[in-house]
Amino acid sequence: DAIGEGDSAVRSQLLSGLSQALYWIDAAGRSTELGLESLEMARRVGDPTALATALTRRQFMSGIGPDATQQRLEESKEMHELAKRLGDLELELRAHVYRLRDHLELGDIPAVDRNLAAYERLARELRQPQFLWHIPLLRGTRALIDGRFAEAEELMVEARAGGERAQEPLSAMFFVVQDLLLRRHRGSEADLQHIRDALPGLGELVERYPTIPAWRCSLASIHAELGNEGEARTVFEQLAGEGFESLPFDAQWLISLTSLGETAAFLGDVPRAQRLYELIEPYNGLTIVAGRAAACYGPVERVLGLLAATLDRPADAERHLRSSLAMSERMGDRPFAARTSRELAELLLARGGPGDRERALELLARALDTAQELGMQRLVTEVLTL
Repeated sequence: DAIGEGDSAVRSQLLSGLSQALYWIDAAGRSTELGLESLEMARRVGDPTALATALTRRQFMSGIGPDATQQRLEESKEMHELAKRLGDLELELRAHVYRLRDHLELGDIPAVDRNLAAYERLARELRQPQFLWHIPLLRGTRALIDGRFAEAEELMVEARAGGERAQEPLSAMFFVVQDLLLRRHRGSEADLQHIRDALPGLGELVERYPTIPAWRCSLASIHAELGNEGEARTVFEQLAGEGFESLPFDAQWLISLTSLGETAAFLGDVPRAQRLYELIEPYNGLTIVAGRAAACYGPVERVLGLLAATLDRPADAERHLRSSLAMSERMGDRPFAARTSRELAELLLARGGPGDRERALELLARALDTAQELGMQRLVTEVLTL
């Protein structure tokens, strides 16, 4: 109010700051509107500092979905070009990490690797702890995708320690994200016990960060993974009221809904599965990415396949799971390719149509080979049981 209505660099920066302040209150409304207004004003006045600020903040506050992902990629390209013109290494580094996340969401692993290499080069040149700890974090994400579990475990420990040195509280949360995904993939009895032991700590994160409901959604899916039906149902019911309308439409929305989708499939909750399918279906070309590319939970279509199976729509379930499997294989995401192969095989065996058994056995053989090679002990048992 004090600075007036006219265009100026300072007004643009104030608008982007207000947009950021409102994000956890009204992410899809006023926050987005102010962020876009700030960016357009910075472009009009031609101030590079205001433009850099607006572009940086827009990366976190520009919505979700295929269109939003493409929009962020265009804006991060503009950010990168601005950084090169200004010789601003920090802005250039940020552009690369934002592009990395969006390319991961699109399943473009070669682009992910190019941006990771550029980020690592610039972070080591800048030598700032706040950026250096992201190197093992992002390399840990890539190791998990490849199924290099031992290396991933070392990298996530390194990232947490680096984040602690940088006094970055996010590092502890991202460690939990990577640790739980690693142990869900491996699935040994020791890993499953570790997850059980981690449940109280996950509950503390739920209570500590009430504006990030993704933690509560993750708690529901973890209980489902462990087969804790009663606990999964209790947490699920806390979130399912009014058609899941209580979940904010922010950067955590998709991972929240897909976690609940897995839970609904486990519980066999048909009415909620139908609603979740409707909410998630528009995002079927993306993968599920946590935070600043801290982890990738496979294609959205895998969850759609599980939901379609719950709704007794085997043709749709098969279509989604086959598409998910193809995307995981293109990405080289071996753990999720193996898990999806097992899930698709189970669907085909249950349907029992002409040729289903033969196709299922082929899928199970491929899943078994991968699971044995990577050390996915729980998946080995599930495949052999089928």
